Amino acid sequence: MFIRDSVGYSLIIGCFGFAASLLIKFGMYSFFGMHVLEAEFLQPPLLMTFIEVAILSPLLETYFLAIAYFLFNLYFRPAISVVFAGALLAALHSSLLWIWGIFAFVPLLIYSIPFSNKAITHNQRLISSAVSHATHNCLAFLLVVSAG
Repeated sequence: MFIRDSVGYSLIIGCFGFAASLLIKFGMYSFFGMHVLEAEFLQPPLLMTFIEVAILSPLLETYFLAIAYFLFNLYFRPAISVVFAGALLAALHSSLLWIWGIFAFVPLLIYSIPFSNKAITHNQRLISSAVSHATHNCLAFLLVVSAG
């Protein structure tokens, strides 16, 4: 099994997605003075919020991302399908707060890339995307809790 197929690789990719989010957040704050996520968005009890943010949301969003990718892949090449699937889920994120879609696009683009890997099974693609997304959300949760 290659490293690109492992859970460890997915954890590393989740860290890259989180780093991309931080760069976008700092850029938006530096250039436009916009705050994307603040500690007041977290509601007690924190354990339930953690389960929702770090486990349930990545699983649900991974399934939506997979469905979007495979539907787009019926009509487009894999690379285009990755971009469209990430953009669609980013647009859904922006329904809560418009700026959130911009903030979420790059990480969602990163988490849709495993679906284009034909060398691994569909379940491995889902696991890779979900673990990357969950890693990102865990790091974001820990950052917001520690700052707040």
